[in-house]
Amino acid sequence: MEKEKENNLKFPLDFLWGTSTASYQIEGDNSNSDWWQWEDKGRAKDKSGRACDYWHKYKSDHDLLEELGVNSFRLSLEWASIEPQEGVFSKDGINHYRNILEDLKRRNMKTTVTLWHWTSPIWFQSSYGFHNKKSVEIFNRYSQKVVEELGDLIDIWVVFNEPMVPLGMGYLGGVFPPGCKNPFKFYNALNNISKAYKNVYAAIHQKYPNASVGISYLYNWYEKADSKMVNLLNKISQWYRIDLLGNKIKGYQDYLGIDYYRIGKIKFDWRKIRLDTKSQIYFGFTIED
Repeated sequence: MEKEKENNLKFPLDFLWGTSTASYQIEGDNSNSDWWQWEDKGRAKDKSGRACDYWHKYKSDHDLLEELGVNSFRLSLEWASIEPQEGVFSKDGINHYRNILEDLKRRNMKTTVTLWHWTSPIWFQSSYGFHNKKSVEIFNRYSQKVVEELGDLIDIWVVFNEPMVPLGMGYLGGVFPPGCKNPFKFYNALNNISKAYKNVYAAIHQKYPNASVGISYLYNWYEKADSKMVNLLNKISQWYRIDLLGNKIKGYQDYLGIDYYRIGKIKFDWRKIRLDTKSQIYFGFTIED
């Protein structure tokens, strides 16, 4: 009996069990997004197309959430659906997201909403991009609109999802939009995202003082027989994936979000001192499994 008690894990009554999605991956037909254009140029392996058609089938998808017995749902907003043209906001897009969030509320679901899950409007990416200092003002304008129009239906705010991934892939690896291999643009984008984040954090709290606002980081753990080399890699990984941005936004996070997917089995080869994100080669480190 004592062993049974020790192994019986009990979660608090207010613990949130949920599922998580990204708008571009499930909504379908997001033709105003930079990733849609990226796919059309043949820069991605697959095309999103109709995806899961969540845009039209959200109610039946929410039925599945209830069937699972979860009490929270994380989703993201497609910026291009809210601001399809620069400075022009879509009433239809905003109202549709309102309908989605209201439907979740009717089902007593806590809503966790991401403002930027890697995708931007085509006009933003082609004329600005996060390496442009004006991006701070532009992203703040979009976020402020969301606060005003949808904030009453949002329980937990994720301002940026795993920003270091698209920053690295987009500005160093060149395999995500905007397709650069430019460390100076990378550094500018990093600084602009940190500034935008802090501004948005303040704007949300100004209207909703008790809001829960933060950011989510991708973090993987690496293992190898050679502990010294793998320990170095894990320290570099923490510095790049979390500390590099996290140190810039200290004091502006109500929670710490970690997206953890895998353990990476790695090897090191001095002959592969290069950056090749497609082949998962990172300056000599190769992820094998």
